[in-house]
Amino acid sequence: MWTRLTSAIPMVLECKVVHVAELACILSSWGDPGCKVEGDCLDADGKATAELVRPFGWAPSENQYYAMGEKLGRGFSIGKILETKDA
Repeated sequence: MWTRLTSAIPMVLECKVVHVAELACILSSWGDPGCKVEGDCLDADGKATAELVRPFGWAPSENQYYAMGEKLGRGFSIGKILETKDA
C-alpha cells in the first residue's frame, strides 16, 4: 500500500520518465504511467469511479479549481446526443 499525500488526494496519476531522446529540435520522452487509488474510492468491482474519487481540475488562466464528476451518460452513446445539442 502506498502513503497518501493528504486525505484530500485519494487518487494519484504519475508517469516515470524512462527514456528521453532529442529528435531534430524536439525533445521527446517516453514514460511508464501509473495510477494509485485509495481503497475507499473503489466500487464493489474494484474500479475507481468519479463519484467516489471526486476529481477536480485547475484552470491556470483563471486561477480557479473546478469540480468534475457529473454523470452525463454512457460512453460512445452520449456523444451523439451532446453533438446534436451543440449544432
